Amino acid sequence: GATAFADAVVINKHLLHLNLRSCGMGGCGARAIAEALKVNGVLESLSLDHNVVDDDGATAVAEALKTNTSLRNLDLGENKIGSVGARALAVALGTNHCSLQRLCLRDNKIGNTGAKFLGNCLRVNSSLVALHLKKNYIGKLGASCFARALRINSSLNEFSLGWNKFDPKDEEQLLKTKLFNRRLKDFSLDSPNFE
Repeated sequence: GATAFADAVVINKHLLHLNLRSCGMGGCGARAIAEALKVNGVLESLSLDHNVVDDDGATAVAEALKTNTSLRNLDLGENKIGSVGARALAVALGTNHCSLQRLCLRDNKIGNTGAKFLGNCLRVNSSLVALHLKKNYIGKLGASCFARALRINSSLNEFSLGWNKFDPKDEEQLLKTKLFNRRLKDFSLDSPNFE
């Protein structure tokens, strides 16, 4: 399964895009792919969405991001990543070597704690242009962290936060950040509160 794909990532020096959506690899498979990312210098896009990747798997991928300079797009949507995985990804995104431009974490469970880590990361990260956090159980604290970060961040131009646990005041606070952040072109709070 995932080990064979990981071996292919190490061996194949021409593979640019790898879609492993819905392979059921879990944390073990994500760790195998992460080890391959540490030595692969050409892969630009990786989709591990809908694979039951947990915090351990996300942490392994985050460790690989600290040294991998080719990966630009990473989709970890529809998994089981919580605040621990979000923290590891935020730390990786805060390093100078991380070249990731697009990160999708939609439909996970990062909550307010994970949002706080990612919000702090956005204050220093200058490579990320798209961040998708739809359906992540983020509420008032997360909204506040992102509102502060978006006033400072100058690289993000696509940010989705729909289907979270924001009340109207949280949404208003987030929408006001667009006045300060002219780079942000696609800002989405596109659906009712997530229950």
